[in-house]
Amino acid sequence: MADPLAEWIFRNRGNDYLPFGRMSAARCLAEWRFEEIQRASRRSARVARLQVEVDAKAAVLLAKHDQANHRARLAQIRKQEVEQLIQRLQALTPEARLQLIANDETIPLGALTKAVISSLIEAVEESTSENRNSLLRRIDRRQSGLWKVLRNRLIGRPEHNLTREDNANMPRDEEKL
Repeated sequence: MADPLAEWIFRNRGNDYLPFGRMSAARCLAEWRFEEIQRASRRSARVARLQVEVDAKAAVLLAKHDQANHRARLAQIRKQEVEQLIQRLQALTPEARLQLIANDETIPLGALTKAVISSLIEAVEESTSENRNSLLRRIDRRQSGLWKVLRNRLIGRPEHNLTREDNANMPRDEEKL
């Protein structure tokens, strides 16, 4: 009974409005059903496409989260290694410290504390020219603060040629190891 009524509506309507809740240019029930199948197919395709996009974004976020966790674990391990290195360096004499830092390229200079750098400044006078040259090559472009003071000591520049900032960075007796 519903199909004959629908066919009558398609034949006798004056515009594209249908009492089925949609606008349609269909001229018969078969055309309208075909339009509905196409509409449902497009909607399913759109939903599937959106789901793929959501899944891809979720995968990217998960990968970034995994990378961040991995970096955090590596940073924690590296922090522990640096802390152990500093403890090992502090157990050495200033001369042995200078020799080790000058010749071991794996020691990160950026991780050295001011106290360790200050002890290197003190040890320059007792070090060999080979160790001084090695350390000078290692510190390369570091030219501010204690690094500048150390560089000047390594190249033999007297302290009276140092700037006010350099003198302020010089270790005092209470700061020595």
